Amino acid sequence: PTASPRKQRKKLVDRRTQAAYLLSRRSNEAKVARERASVELDSSSDDPDRFVGFRFDENKAKETTTDKLNHYSHEA
Repeated sequence: PTASPRKQRKKLVDRRTQAAYLLSRRSNEAKVARERASVELDSSSDDPDRFVGFRFDENKAKETTTDKLNHYSHEA
């Protein structure tokens, strides 16, 4: 039995939302990677008081992303 047109529409919207979300996340990760690279360049400086930036926790990022995707797929 095929899904009702309304359900099919919802599925499509969910997929689009998910795709848009993943896309924005990918560009965010690229941005973080660039920042991390520039931070690591900065930290090679001789000045010990120089700020060395944050560490990006990949596991935490994956966790929250999965949570968000689950949240999207269960949305009314």
